[in-house]
Amino acid sequence: MVNCMATYVYRARKKTGCYTFGFLSASSSVGAAMTLKEKGLLTVWVFRCLSPGLPDRLKYRGIRKKQLYLFCKQLSAMLEAGVGLEQSLLALSGRAFHKSFKLAVTSILAMLRRGSSLSQALGKYPHLYPELMVSMVQAGEMSGALPEVLEDLAGYYERENDFTGKVKSVLIYPAFLLVATTLLIIAMVNYVMPKYISAFSQLNIDPPLPTLMVIQAGNFFISSWFWMPVVAIILYFFFKKFYVTEAGCRLIAGIPLAGRVFKYSAISRYCWVAGMLLDRGVPILAALEVAGRVPGNALAGAACARVTRGIMAGHKMTRMMYLDGFFPPLLVQMLKIGEETGNLGGALLKAAHFYRGEGEFLLKNILTSIEPLLILIMGGIIGLLATAMLLPMVNLINSI
Repeated sequence: MVNCMATYVYRARKKTGCYTFGFLSASSSVGAAMTLKEKGLLTVWVFRCLSPGLPDRLKYRGIRKKQLYLFCKQLSAMLEAGVGLEQSLLALSGRAFHKSFKLAVTSILAMLRRGSSLSQALGKYPHLYPELMVSMVQAGEMSGALPEVLEDLAGYYERENDFTGKVKSVLIYPAFLLVATTLLIIAMVNYVMPKYISAFSQLNIDPPLPTLMVIQAGNFFISSWFWMPVVAIILYFFFKKFYVTEAGCRLIAGIPLAGRVFKYSAISRYCWVAGMLLDRGVPILAALEVAGRVPGNALAGAACARVTRGIMAGHKMTRMMYLDGFFPPLLVQMLKIGEETGNLGGALLKAAHFYRGEGEFLLKNILTSIEPLLILIMGGIIGLLATAMLLPMVNLINSI
């Protein structure tokens, strides 16, 4: 039986006490450690460099924005300190990151040794590294300002992580209320209501229509509850596929308040990426091409592509935005001032900050309105159940 050889990255200590790292081929991590021992090296750690193929992709899991923030922050700090890219990534692979993140970093190290750029290596793992990060790193490599771009990315992911934490904290109480009320309804329909109606049926009292409706609804849920997770999963994947299409984005954009949040978020991303790249010295066409790939929805991406094509044809950026119709008039006015003063990058960054704040404000209002809405809905359902239980009592009193 022939053992399959794989590439391993290692960190080891020499007899002199100095540390070294490198790559070697072995059939297993134990075999790699034995090979290092034969060379007179004391193994510190060994990781297998996985290829980005489909079988190995199944070993990876998604990571949180906090991990991306730490990765970008620490890599930027080491590059600013003059540490080489390979040495920096090697140091990060030994940190307390997610296991799948460590495996990806070791694979990226192997690809860098084979001549790939950092952005090309990151692009092999779209399930771990978002398109925004890959595009920004590519722009940083083009402009020679990779540490600064990574620092900007760290700030972006830090804000995203903080905002996600705020959203979760706001939704905790409504989620608890929804679960508690659902359990109460299930208990009343499945256990209390049947015994209650059975007692009245012995008195030859016909249950009223609302009571019959509640009983039939409870029987339906009891007999077909197992279909609910299946339907929920199908709807989730359908929405996930429909969400990324231009028609789906257009539908979401038409929803009051939520559509504005959706639009402002895309505009904020586009302006932030474009403004940051322009401030780093990237040419405007290259900056807008990268920024057009990261708005987060197909509708905004198509509008950004139309703006880029118009600039290539010789038109001004604000002129194309004004004619397109997707971009708000206020944004056009803000960027027009930047064009006239020769500070388009700064105007884009200010616009990004403004629309990020507007989107967060609207989203906060939407989330705070969910709680009273849930209370009203659950109160109405409980009121219906109470009515269904009290009506037979009213009929009993009237029959006496």
